[in-house]
Amino acid sequence: MKSTSLNKDRYTLNRTTLAQLFLLVLAIVAVVQITVGYRLDTLNLIPCLFRTLTGLVCPGCGMTHACLAFARGDFLSAWQDHPFCFLLIGLAVLWATAPGFSDRIWLRLSGVLRLLLVLLLSTGVLGLWVFRLLV
Repeated sequence: MKSTSLNKDRYTLNRTTLAQLFLLVLAIVAVVQITVGYRLDTLNLIPCLFRTLTGLVCPGCGMTHACLAFARGDFLSAWQDHPFCFLLIGLAVLWATAPGFSDRIWLRLSGVLRLLLVLLLSTGVLGLWVFRLLV
């Protein structure tokens, strides 16, 4: 007898699906910004809860503006808003187009090297955050 229940795997939000959704939204935003000529980063789309509560920028502050600037091709503004947007978009492209490849590469690295990469990335993000707090 055939089951009438929904296929749960079909509706699972995994890394690949989220990356594809992110890139689709980014492409739509790029088209809107370029064709209409309106910069969407002038809107306060996603208010930062950390900044709202503390008055301080958080490590991710500027990421939305950076991605919007990247989408319209303004790479200098994207870099100034948050340089890690390039890494985020690059990872999204990799995960959306070749999720198995990225997994194989990651798993081939030794545990020490993976830890080192995570620590390096974390140090970079936190270092940028401290720099922004001090400037």
